[in-house]
Amino acid sequence: MPHLLTYIKLTLTVFFWGAVFHIGKYAVQFLSPMVIGSWRFILAGLMLFIFVSLREKWDINALRANYRPLLAMSVIGIMGVNFSLFYGLKLTSAINAGLIMALSPILTAVLTAYFQKESLHRQQLLAMLLSFFGVVIVISGGSLQAILDLHFALGDALVFIASFSWALYSAIPKRFVHGVSPLHITTVTIMAGAALMTAFAASISQDFYTLPDWNVALAIGIMAFFCTVLAFVWWNEGLRKIGPAQGAIFMNLAPIFATLISIALGQSPSLPQFIGMILIISGVVYNSRKPAAANTPKLFVRASTA
Repeated sequence: MPHLLTYIKLTLTVFFWGAVFHIGKYAVQFLSPMVIGSWRFILAGLMLFIFVSLREKWDINALRANYRPLLAMSVIGIMGVNFSLFYGLKLTSAINAGLIMALSPILTAVLTAYFQKESLHRQQLLAMLLSFFGVVIVISGGSLQAILDLHFALGDALVFIASFSWALYSAIPKRFVHGVSPLHITTVTIMAGAALMTAFAASISQDFYTLPDWNVALAIGIMAFFCTVLAFVWWNEGLRKIGPAQGAIFMNLAPIFATLISIALGQSPSLPQFIGMILIISGVVYNSRKPAAANTPKLFVRASTA
């Protein structure tokens, strides 16, 4: 198998991302989400900057020409995602967070189609519908009354904002960023996001200046190195070798890993969570399949504007 090592790295990458929900859930018991996110990305940004500087030459002119979308990505995809996710983890379970974040690939497809003025096929819409019902079951706990009353948990809503923000972060480069490598985009947005989060956290969070216990510091270090630096580097390498379409399929493993880790920790998923997981994963897998024919009906088209 020519790409066996690449497949292993991509699988480990998604495992690390699935583990974030549990490591983050643990860390937010001791530090505020803003402080955790700040230190995670300060460390990750420094490590990535050293790695990229030794490996590739920086194109300052290209970065300057794209500073607006890169800054937007830092605010939305780094600062926004992490604040929403970690605050959400204070209020919801790691299983719920992993399942809701599994919507990101489909949301990315929708936003990319919108930005690129492309069409969505029936297959993509059916996949979205499956995943949507799965998320509704998860965040409502399978309660029809909760659905009718729209009394969904705040934590689940925050994680959904994080999922949408990550999709937006992923969709922006294809349309708005030009002449900058994916690894440089990742490094610059992480560094800028870390700076913004640090300035924000240092001004309003008293525990920013508190030295955490070794176990909390270790959790932040693991998220910085394994779940951010190593994961992003391996993800970029993998997509270059096997292509984004095939690589995106590995994202389907994230909610599975999050659930398996919960089970290993003695937190068995409830029946609504299990049903929701099946529907969400089915939708994402179905969306990842190649359409059966080129003339698959297009049910949604964004009209181009002059």
